[in-house]
Amino acid sequence: MHVTILGSEGFVGKNLSKILESKFDLTCSDILENGSGINYVKSDVRKLDNLKKVLKDTDVIIDLVANSLISSFDQIIENARVNILGLLNILEAARFNNVKKIIFPSASSMIGFTKQNPVPESHPAVPKTAYGVTKLASEHYFRIYKELYGIDFVIFRFFIKLRSIFFHKHVPSYTTFFLIIKNCSLRSYFFFPLLLYRKKIFLI
Repeated sequence: MHVTILGSEGFVGKNLSKILESKFDLTCSDILENGSGINYVKSDVRKLDNLKKVLKDTDVIIDLVANSLISSFDQIIENARVNILGLLNILEAARFNNVKKIIFPSASSMIGFTKQNPVPESHPAVPKTAYGVTKLASEHYFRIYKELYGIDFVIFRFFIKLRSIFFHKHVPSYTTFFLIIKNCSLRSYFFFPLLLYRKKIFLI
């Protein structure tokens, strides 16, 4: 089985490629000119013709490409250009190449404020960031492509990716933390992942 990881040079992509390289015919791809992954090839999700070539003979796509939550505060258009239009290019290239399945990481930020814990898939989604909006839209595009063209998919809603600053040479310009609220009547706790950025707090 031929698996292509898009976004292979990120934190998740690098670790995932190490696990999969001995188990599948693997191609790693990202926007960087040179990458560390096996059978690396450069790609740009904003360019459909490029993706059609990169995804040739691919059976399964693992799409890890994302313009970050942080960038969505100041670069909303570019965030949508990568996360929404880029995804549509991936879906179209997958359809062109008869790809069997796409695996995609969504995000907890597409939910917004939670009304129950644990959060079920049926929970109402009212994103509080532009990034969350792109993830919500992405899930619907996957549904549409499944219904119209039969492209199978699996979506994981990542809660939060923990990355130690030891992996970086700089201290991040933002801070993530958890707000824990105890509901005494229900004898349960609600966990809210929050982000402190430019002296403002955002739900992620």
